[in-house]
Amino acid sequence: MLENEFKEISMIRWFPESTVYLCLHKKTGVHVNIEKIPHDHVLTIEEEHKLSDEIGRRKVLSNLSTFQRTLDIIRKKEYTWIISENVGGNNLYDMIANGPLPMEQARYLFFLLTYTVLELQGRNYAILDWDPENFYFFTTMFKFTNYRGILTTGTYENKDSLMWIGDPRWMSPESLGVGEYDIVTSNIFCLGLYLYAFLTGKLFPTMHNKGDMRVNYSKPDLSSIEGTIDKNAFALLKTLLGKPDERPSLRAILNHQFLKPHVPFPHYHPPLVLEDNVKEWITFLKHDPNICLAELKDLNVSENTLIINLSITAAAKGYKPQSMSIKNKINIHKYVKSDFILLPEKLNIDLEMPPPPEKPKKEKKKDDTKELDKLMDFCRKRLEERGVRVQTIIQTPRPKTTLI
Repeated sequence: MLENEFKEISMIRWFPESTVYLCLHKKTGVHVNIEKIPHDHVLTIEEEHKLSDEIGRRKVLSNLSTFQRTLDIIRKKEYTWIISENVGGNNLYDMIANGPLPMEQARYLFFLLTYTVLELQGRNYAILDWDPENFYFFTTMFKFTNYRGILTTGTYENKDSLMWIGDPRWMSPESLGVGEYDIVTSNIFCLGLYLYAFLTGKLFPTMHNKGDMRVNYSKPDLSSIEGTIDKNAFALLKTLLGKPDERPSLRAILNHQFLKPHVPFPHYHPPLVLEDNVKEWITFLKHDPNICLAELKDLNVSENTLIINLSITAAAKGYKPQSMSIKNKINIHKYVKSDFILLPEKLNIDLEMPPPPEKPKKEKKKDDTKELDKLMDFCRKRLEERGVRVQTIIQTPRPKTTLI
């Protein structure tokens, strides 16, 4: 059974209805993320519909290079497993911990975010949950991981109840109000929040107090950063954080002077042919290389696409089927770029992210037991020489008491 080929390493994220784990595929030594959804009761129609919607979104959006790729979905009566590529990187807070990003990096990451929202709009989707926990940033790439935080495009209204998801500090002001709002226009405001963070290394000023979220954003006070950032970036930022009817369209943002010139968006490109070492892995895993490749080209999500992705990654790491051992050293901090993502070649920034510094090894505490025994023997002999009788008592630890 395919499920038995994976070993849990650590928990990555918890949701009310599921848990995401970093797992190791024992045969290939490749790491993946597995979201495990237990069905401890018969799913209601609403729960079944919700799960089916998420699976549908994954199948439609997994070929978008800035989204975490879904490799396989295992659905059974007792549980559902969603197997995805393992992504590493930093969230936004880590990215800006040491101040604003370099201008070229800020410009390119903002371009990627904007183009991703445009790609989503073309598929009739928009991002609802802009919480930084859902984004994993690399130097020149990011991955969005929360497929639940996606809505179909359209107009929404908080009439009877407030539709609330994630951190409200990363939501547009109109989405926190009572009236109607357009989800794509709301996304443009959220793009402004990220651009502000990229350029200043800080959160938008009114975001520090969750209880003061309905502040009038229509005239954002950007005077404190005027003259400290690129003038084109400042002009764009003012419009992004303005009133809903004054915000630019996604196309207008991409054509703004601040983003010119920019390199093409890095689309996902499946391989046209398979290398011999990849075929060797697929055959070793008892699958047909031709069928696996055909399903990958069709952008399917199945066991065959899982097998070919595992094989490609294992081959790229130099692993051989005959020499593989389950005793792989796990390093969850190793940042692995997704296969077949065409990163730009002409950027004035480094494409590699250095691994986090290794923690210094702690010196082992010196075992003083022998020295203590010598001292005790010496004291005992001296006391016995003076006629004092010394008795050694071995005291057993008291049992722990547990309050029920």
